[in-house]
This record gives sequence, C-alpha cells and structure tokens, in this order.
Amino acid sequence: MQVQSNRVNWGRQRCDASASSEVRCGRLLAQLHIRDGEIGLSSKTLEEEELAESGATGSRPWTQWAVCTGGDSIDLHPSLPDLSVLAEVEKPFQVAAGDSCRVYIRIPVTVVFQVNDQLDDILAELPSESLSQEWFGGRDDGELCYRLHGALFPEGPLAIDESSIQAPVTIRNESSETLEVTQICLRVASLSIYGLNDVFWTNETLVRYQGGSARSRVSVKSGAPAEAPAARLVAPPREKNLTVVGRTFRSLRRWTSELLENE
Repeated sequence: MQVQSNRVNWGRQRCDASASSEVRCGRLLAQLHIRDGEIGLSSKTLEEEELAESGATGSRPWTQWAVCTGGDSIDLHPSLPDLSVLAEVEKPFQVAAGDSCRVYIRIPVTVVFQVNDQLDDILAELPSESLSQEWFGGRDDGELCYRLHGALFPEGPLAIDESSIQAPVTIRNESSETLEVTQICLRVASLSIYGLNDVFWTNETLVRYQGGSARSRVSVKSGAPAEAPAARLVAPPREKNLTVVGRTFRSLRRWTSELLENE
C-alpha cells in the first residue's frame, strides 16, 4: 500500500482509501487509513536510530486502534499531557529570599486524534515521546506525574520544534530562606496552548514559594505569555480552575527521603 508522509498538519486529516496517511510528531509515528468503511489508526514510538529515517518500520511493534464510522476524516489537535509534569533541571539553581526569576519547561506535545462525526469521539491521545510516570508528594496528598528529565531551563525562550510546548513559569520566593530549585511540579490541566510562528506556548504560571513545608501559592495568568503576545489560542485548558495551592518544589534530599518512606 502506498504511504504518504507528512509533517504535522494540525486540523482535519482526510483519509484516502487507496493510501495510508502518515503523521510524524517527534518520536511518534502514526498511520491513518480507511478499510471497509472503517477509519484505522496505528502508531509507534520511534527508536533513536529511526529518528532520521523516513517511513521507518524498525522492530518496535505498532499499536492499532480502529473505529467504525461513516466519515472519511479525523481531526488532529495538539494537547498537553493528561497528568501533571515533574520537570527536572540539569544544574540546580537558587532563588534568594525576596527575589524572583522566570524559567521555562519543555513539555512534549500530546497528539489528539478526534473522529469527525456527530459524537466527535476521541480515538486516541498519543504523546510525541515516551513518558515515564512517577509519584510526587506525600502518600496521602501526592499525585502521579510524568517525569521530564532535563526539561526545566532557567533561561529562555527555548528553541523547540512542533513536537514540544514551552511553559513559562515565574518563581517568586516570598519566604525568608534561599530556594534551591532542582525540579518543578507543573499542573498543566489548567493551562491553554497558544501558537505563534509554528511554536507552541502555554499561558504563564506564577509560583509564590512560601518556604519550608508550606504549600506554594500557584496561579495561572490568562492569555498568551509576554514572550508571544500575538499568539493565537490553539487549545483550551482541560480544566478551568486557574488557582492552585500545592507542593511545587522539593529538594533532592527531601525527594529521596519521601520515596524511601513510601516504599
């Protein structure tokens, strides 16, 4: 069967019965096809050696979904992950008491495949790279997150491609102690996605650190971030609660201790 290879073309994807339509976003490779009146979707996460290849097959198996429908198209949308992200910095940095700084988190795009029919059902939500899950917080008040290694940057904006979203975060240290930042837990459910010149942004998150074991005060600003004021809205938030109070920071020592206590 003939395969048509494309960049990510967000929006409506027409499925030709005589050919498969191939979608590539980061490490995600997906194929759409019509067979016997049914739209089919197959996907896989590419290995490192496959990234530079076009139409790579490789040894990793395909995962397949199918949906019966009378339509001949699927809508393709970018989305944030369905869990909070725990972003790590490669080199820890400090924020002095009373100071503030702006950091950037690179978040892999989640590709949403939505059936174009009367129900508008979501066929699949597939991340543009493999995501590992990890528990963040205490045993009773923690949450499951996606861990993002080396995804927190104290300088920006970031040079990213269409498979990533950058989230600006302003950290304000309102405590009387120095804050050492090794990782940030970012609740993405209340964030929107904005696009400008093929670059995706979220709106700004403001984190007000209270010190010690006190929970940080977290709020989300409405609209596109200051770095891209002309960006247009691409996707609304999964949830519309724009004020969150929760644990956002933890030192590496404290993180290791709580992991051991939870076992």
